[in-house]
Amino acid sequence: MTLTRGQRFEITETVFLKLFGLIYLIAFASLWPQVVGLMGANGVSPAAETMTAMRFDYGWRAYLDVPSLFWFWRSDAALKALCAAGCMASLPLLFGVMVRSAALAAYILYLSLVSIGQPFMSFQWDALLLETGFLAIFAGSPLLPLAYRCLLFRLMFESGLVKLTSHDVNWRSLHALRYHFYTQPLPMPLAYSMQHAPDWLLDSLTLSVLLIELLTPFFVFAFPRRIRIVAVSLLALLQIVIAATGNYAFFNLLGLALCLWGLDDECLAWFRKWRPVSRPRLARALSVPVAAIMTLSLLQILDLGPSFLDGFEIVNPYGLFA
Repeated sequence: MTLTRGQRFEITETVFLKLFGLIYLIAFASLWPQVVGLMGANGVSPAAETMTAMRFDYGWRAYLDVPSLFWFWRSDAALKALCAAGCMASLPLLFGVMVRSAALAAYILYLSLVSIGQPFMSFQWDALLLETGFLAIFAGSPLLPLAYRCLLFRLMFESGLVKLTSHDVNWRSLHALRYHFYTQPLPMPLAYSMQHAPDWLLDSLTLSVLLIELLTPFFVFAFPRRIRIVAVSLLALLQIVIAATGNYAFFNLLGLALCLWGLDDECLAWFRKWRPVSRPRLARALSVPVAAIMTLSLLQILDLGPSFLDGFEIVNPYGLFA
């Protein structure tokens, strides 16, 4: 059966992987000039000392709890080399060549840094980048659009759910945005104007955030496709507003990239001249690990996921602004 462009996601995959390569490049390049000062031998939290202590206390389990190439070369030069190699690995994704190999290399390199980067790389955008990157290893799988929509669903729905289950009265009273703009870590200039908006507007926006995060994610799986497109447009709008009022590194750009998976090839026809990602001969075989990841995603929502995979950050919990 021949699929129409409204039922295909080849252009979507191509655009996503290029944008994702750019995000990886931003992540590695921004860490490069800081990594020695943060995790080097004379840094704020020397990684080599921590890993030596872990190896002494936990034995071989340390390698599973802290999966990192840094075990094999513990020096300041190694930290810089990991960042440089990460920048190089992101380029094939950006240019659409050898994407699966590049995605695997970038994932291993970023995981190597995140694993040793506590407390500097324990943020949810680091976990989201790794989970998104692990799925990218299976580019070409017919299940990939569904898998990424599942990830987008978990990111947004769990972020809404945690606001209500945190027992913070400001979310339940819809007063949260009265305080958010000046208590967030890095407010943008627009945050000053938002902070001085009337309370009725801020409370209305708080309600809008909760509705978008708790209800809209269910419609990213919707048919007809128009409903799905409206849903991801609302989620994308939320990411843009957050980015306009606060600096959360590459998180919002990554959130926007995930929203692309709600758009089919007909929506992205403007990019049809871009060379599509090559399909492996056994593309359907890639669906097996992707299906396994989606199963783990469901278990994670129910808090039933296996703990032995935690160190690899393949499936993670999310909950922003609790």
